[in-house]
Amino acid sequence: LAIYGDFSLLGTVNVTALSDVEIRGSFSIGSQATFITGAHNLSIGGDFTHNGSFTTTGSTITFDGFSSQFIYGSSTTTLFDNLTINSDDGVTGSKNITVNGILNLQSDNPTDFNGSLDMGSDTLLMGTSATTIGAGDVSGIVRRTTIIADTLYTFGNRFTTVKFGSAGTLPSSVSIKISIGNAPSWKPNAIKRMYDFTQTGGAGCFVDVTSHYLNSELNGNDLDELVYFGATGFPIPVVTEWGRTAIDSVDNYVLLNDVVISLWPNTFGQQVITLAESEHPTLVWNGSQSTSWENPLNWTPMGFPDEFKKIIIPDANTTPNDPLLPSLANACNFTLENGAILNASSGSQFNIHNHEGGEGWNNLGGTFNPSTS
Repeated sequence: LAIYGDFSLLGTVNVTALSDVEIRGSFSIGSQATFITGAHNLSIGGDFTHNGSFTTTGSTITFDGFSSQFIYGSSTTTLFDNLTINSDDGVTGSKNITVNGILNLQSDNPTDFNGSLDMGSDTLLMGTSATTIGAGDVSGIVRRTTIIADTLYTFGNRFTTVKFGSAGTLPSSVSIKISIGNAPSWKPNAIKRMYDFTQTGGAGCFVDVTSHYLNSELNGNDLDELVYFGATGFPIPVVTEWGRTAIDSVDNYVLLNDVVISLWPNTFGQQVITLAESEHPTLVWNGSQSTSWENPLNWTPMGFPDEFKKIIIPDANTTPNDPLLPSLANACNFTLENGAILNASSGSQFNIHNHEGGEGWNNLGGTFNPSTS
């Protein structure tokens, strides 16, 4: 069924689709009206106003207009099973939206500042099994309220992901506010993208995070040196280089493993991250938490050791725990001070990249217990 114009359901009316429906104009469901797609697909070329009942189980709703499209309505939430965005000028969600199946961001972002789906001040809730595909981004807030260990969850792009390990207490919800088009004021030489993370209820667990970027957002940064930077303590933030675990310059994302969930607050505007070239900082072991090399709280300043960090292990008498190398560790340069102790786990590998020259490994009288590393 093709409707070449606007289509409105007004009054007390119930409509169930018996085939795929194409509406080339705007589609409006009145407050007392019901529309059920069944297993049939619906494409909308204009705006969508949802005031009544809208059931889409088993179907795909596609926004494929040739100008900006909006999702309006007084209903609390508009729920889609599968949602495809293939609109030249993007879609703006002017209300809360839920996607339970596949979010296909088929179209590129329409501007430098808006994703192909722009949520504005509203929220996109991704259902238990929901996932994201396609080239575009969601700008605004993306939330998940079902978190299962060792499950890869997408947040607004197929290459922006979060995966929790099984240790500790998993959060009951995770939200990410995605802002594109501008570098943060606290790091003006960063890429033109920010991620603001929040979580509720998580404790003692670790998470692997990937963050997507576009080449057009690099802002002069060398993508091969991109690492995470975090800002805390607003309105006058403290900016810390977190590092990275890996980078993919083909699919454009940076990976950071074993992020401590306690670093994520429960409200926006307290912990914001971006990506920028490494400043090759120095991390000094403090061992305040444990023997874990990968726990950022064990280092001063807080950070994740990686190929761009200069690592110093001080006298073991000054720290409560001695560091233990994990299965894979990286550093730019490494110094073992007098009286320091470094232990290696069985079969571990320690790569020293020495990007800036000088001494890669410098033992000033410390002890290295290599095991079978």
